[in-house]
Amino acid sequence: MWQMHSATLRRRFVEVAALEDGWDGENAVRPRPEALASALGAILALDAALPEFEEPFVAPTIDGLIQLEWHTDRRALEFEATDEGWSVVGTETAPRGERVYHQTDASRLDIDKLLAAFRWFAGPELPWPLL
Repeated sequence: MWQMHSATLRRRFVEVAALEDGWDGENAVRPRPEALASALGAILALDAALPEFEEPFVAPTIDGLIQLEWHTDRRALEFEATDEGWSVVGTETAPRGERVYHQTDASRLDIDKLLAAFRWFAGPELPWPLL
């Protein structure tokens, strides 16, 4: 059986799964079990396919979905669960300091797009993949 690399990531999934409606002090919806399962599935797929995989920060969204985030000084990558799959956003700091944003959508099962986006994040010399 696969286990998450760190106790921190395991704890984070437990914390997020335990959130109740109104967790933000307002009208946020508790995370949906299917969103948690999709996030875990994406992490498993990325970890299995990519030696350079790094664990994401796992964040709930106010509408009951999940966002996976990775950040470095030069790049950021976010996979936000949607009802249809994933919204994938990459951000990079260009040589003159301006922020450049990239966006694509992926179905829940389109792991190839998620892999390509993570490879972009992990390899700063790579251009944003034409997804």
